[in-house]
Amino acid sequence: MPQKKYTSEDFKAMKKALKLTNKDIASIIGTGEANVKVQTAPGKELATWAKSMLYVYNRFQPKSDF
Repeated sequence: MPQKKYTSEDFKAMKKALKLTNKDIASIIGTGEANVKVQTAPGKELATWAKSMLYVYNRFQPKSDF
């Protein structure tokens, strides 16, 4: 299965759509808020946990017929 190259912009859009903050995500994954910010910063490869969140989020989005 081809893998999409997820970016920090994708992560930011997901957070906005789900109304989550870095603090919320830190609580979910059991780390600090600053750690979430560093691991999802623009220009860096996303952390594995962030990629997996994006994969699941995108997988369960309604498909468009367009």
